[in-house]
Amino acid sequence: MDYYMACSALGVAPGADMTQIKNAYRKLSKRFHPDNADSGDAERFTAVSEAYSFLEKLYDGSVYAAVSKTTMSQSVRQSKVIGGAVTSHPGSQEVRDRRRSFEMKAKAEDERKKQKARQELEERREKLQEEKAQRKKEKDILNEIKMIRLAHAIEALLTSEAEK
Repeated sequence: MDYYMACSALGVAPGADMTQIKNAYRKLSKRFHPDNADSGDAERFTAVSEAYSFLEKLYDGSVYAAVSKTTMSQSVRQSKVIGGAVTSHPGSQEVRDRRRSFEMKAKAEDERKKQKARQELEERREKLQEEKAQRKKEKDILNEIKMIRLAHAIEALLTSEAEK
């Protein structure tokens, strides 16, 4: 699930604050809860719950830590006052900054995963090469042992023939 899908599932605009997300979640969870006799749409309830948990985890540390005081003051200047509540305009700089932050974070996470996978692959290759070299050494040692035994057997035959 990505940020925009989660916002869409909850019916909030991208860039919504946690209060708006919580309110939308509570409203939708009551509406689609399986125990509710009117609706009982379990699939929709599951989608709403997953979207909320995704956004909750995302907002826990990243958004509020990433948005500086300067950005917050800019967002107040670019906000609309609706019914006494200040809401961010969908095209505001704060929304674009958040979107950019999420995209950059996702790219960095993908790159970190790719780098880790490359490193693990390289470690496996090295380990396989070491095992292959070890098997070759063991095979060479066994061949040397066979050659020594063959040489002893030939020597024993020659000495027994010479004694006769």
